[in-house]
Amino acid sequence: MNLRSFFQSALLLSIVLLPVACGNEPEGQQELLLGRWELRQATRNGSPTESLSELYFVFNADGSMNTNLPVPGMSEETKYKLDGRNIYQYSDGLPDELSYFIDEISDSTLVLSTEIRNFRFNFVLEKQTATERLQ
Repeated sequence: MNLRSFFQSALLLSIVLLPVACGNEPEGQQELLLGRWELRQATRNGSPTESLSELYFVFNADGSMNTNLPVPGMSEETKYKLDGRNIYQYSDGLPDELSYFIDEISDSTLVLSTEIRNFRFNFVLEKQTATERLQ
């Protein structure tokens, strides 16, 4: 194999592998995240839990979010930062930031995992449309 065909092969391989290497973050993830998400299913340490049945998240384009986590029944507006597949929630009222890992995101489903007080939580959330919010 001469040097020219080697570089052509290397370039072709790079072009083919580039989408795979960048595939850990869905395209348009920030836009998909925006809006209101309501809990469909939750687990705590792998077991289903009903204690968070009213859980919701609202992500806004200005970097603010509204959620009733970590205190169910109380709503708090905080700030968030999306960094790859991680969401960091910042609040003056919280001693530490909360972080969530995006296991899956689409236009209708958001699956998050987090750890709170040494408990591992997984949330399957459903995106709410404007029509669903009015009902």
